[in-house]
Amino acid sequence: MVDNKQSEPLRVFTHRVIALLSPCWVLGFFILLSEHDVRTVFPFTSLLIFSALISLYSDTRALYAFVIPIWLVAFAGNFFYPTGDVIFLSLIFLLVAAVFESGRRILHGWCRLAMQRELENNALIHQLKSLANRDPLTGIANRRSFQLLLDKSVQRGQQMNTSLSLIMVDVDHFKNYNDRYGHLAGDECLIRVAQILEASVRHHRDLVARFGGEEFIILLPGASSEEAVLVAQRIQRNLAQAALEHALRP
Repeated sequence: MVDNKQSEPLRVFTHRVIALLSPCWVLGFFILLSEHDVRTVFPFTSLLIFSALISLYSDTRALYAFVIPIWLVAFAGNFFYPTGDVIFLSLIFLLVAAVFESGRRILHGWCRLAMQRELENNALIHQLKSLANRDPLTGIANRRSFQLLLDKSVQRGQQMNTSLSLIMVDVDHFKNYNDRYGHLAGDECLIRVAQILEASVRHHRDLVARFGGEEFIILLPGASSEEAVLVAQRIQRNLAQAALEHALRP
């Protein structure tokens, strides 16, 4: 399916083309009705409106704008140019209209269902990609995501001759913390540290990732060593202000 923003110009173009074609078809049917009987025109009418149904079912407004004038002219011609059983032919025209509308609703329902499924599939794909690049505990980037961005940043730095800085962070005495407070508290500690690290970087282009266990790594694309030192000092201050409790700390 085409994105709404991308399909809007196409939709506008389609409506304009229909606005030009529909009067031409109406005029053509007027001429046919004046020269032939309704029974001759009827097959062409049915073929045209059902062809339009197949082509335009996803755009109800465009479909009706094209079909209704043609159908009305052919239906009215049955009364203005009577050539047989007017009632019978009128019922046939009404039956065609009923079949047309039924088909339109079925096709439109299928179209909506297909669009809904595509949106759900896209959301699922996005979710799976996010899970593949995120640490399940802390919610920050995982080692795989870090490695991908590192490779891109190194390549970009070589091409543009820009600097690149890394900061490694290790939670000291984390095993003692787990032994004292339990693994659930240890998990909460890692989550809190990850939040502090993310709040301490420069902007969204900097990446905070869990490198493994209680180790974190921060990628600073384009950062000089002086800028990296400032970020590291800010991390140190923020961690000190958080004052995470650790009774068994040496």
